[in-house]
Amino acid sequence: IGGSVTTGAAHANAVFSCGSGTTVNISGTVIKTSGNNSGGIMTTGGATTNADNLTVTTSGNSSAAIRSDRGGGDVNVSGGTYSTSGVGSPAIYSTADIDAENASLTSSASEAVVIEGGNSVSLTGCTVVGDNTTANGQATNLQNVFIYQSTSGDAASGTGVFTMSGGSLTALSGDMFYVTNTVCTINLTG
Repeated sequence: IGGSVTTGAAHANAVFSCGSGTTVNISGTVIKTSGNNSGGIMTTGGATTNADNLTVTTSGNSSAAIRSDRGGGDVNVSGGTYSTSGVGSPAIYSTADIDAENASLTSSASEAVVIEGGNSVSLTGCTVVGDNTTANGQATNLQNVFIYQSTSGDAASGTGVFTMSGGSLTALSGDMFYVTNTVCTINLTG
C-alpha cells in the first residue's frame, strides 16, 4: 500500500506477478520505469495482479504500463493513471484477461491498447487516449486499438475480445481499430 517503485534498467519491470497461484495486490503506489522492455505492472504464467489507484509512468520502448506475457493470467485494475511515452509502449498490452475500471490510460507514441491472440481487455468508465505517431517493428500502419496474432508463441490463438462500456476512446493519430491475423469481437456500449 502506497510507496513507490522506480526502475532504470532495461528489462526491469517494476511489479512482476508470475506463475499460477501467485497473486500481487498493490494499492496507491507510484511506479516509474525508464528502461526499454520495462513494464509498469507485469503479469505472466497464469498469475493474478490486483491494482488499485496506481500512478504508473513508463518512458522506455516496448514498456507497456499494464503488461502481460506468455502464459497470461488475470489483471484487475481499479482507478489510477497509466501513461507511456516510448515507442511500442501501449497503456495496455494483453496476452491475458485484463479488466480496468475508472482508470486513465494514455500513450503518446504507441497504440493505446494491444490484444494478442485469444485474450481480452475489458474497460469500464475509462478514459483512453492513444497517439501512435511512430510505427514499431514491422508495422506499416498506425492504430489506437490493435488486435492481432503474432507467430512468437507468446499468446495462444483464438478470439481476441475488446469490450468498452462508458468512458471515452480517443485516437489522436491512425486508425481507431486495426485487426489482423486473428478473429476478434469488439463490444462498445455507451
